[in-house]
Amino acid sequence: MQTIDLKRIMTASGLKASFLAPSLFPDHKYPAKAFSYIVTGKANLDSVQIAKLSEILNVPIGLLFDDADWRMDVPAGLAKRVVQFRAYDYFAELDLDTMTTTVSRNGNAFFDKIVHPSGVMLTDYLSSLTDLIIKYK
Repeated sequence: MQTIDLKRIMTASGLKASFLAPSLFPDHKYPAKAFSYIVTGKANLDSVQIAKLSEILNVPIGLLFDDADWRMDVPAGLAKRVVQFRAYDYFAELDLDTMTTTVSRNGNAFFDKIVHPSGVMLTDYLSSLTDLIIKYK
């Protein structure tokens, strides 16, 4: 089952439980308690709550999940050694010589720095890209 790690999302976005709880549980008598069940893994968000969280963060629903749909490409014939990643309308390019990552949305770059200097697993790198996008919003 695909999961949404609310702790990671809150850390990446800077949003607090005091804001998210009433937003995701507007009709619940105790939204903070309901939210704590989600954060601790005792319960899951329903489809309406997932859509609301996506709307709050202004990111595609798929990027909320732990295994966001990143597609990798290693283009041939370029002057520099790069690996490119795409997810929805986001694009990231990792320069293998400088270890610099450039992230853009619809052609507008919003991040150009070293994400991990070296020795990082691909899953951790892709998670950090997702976190950058959530933080960007």
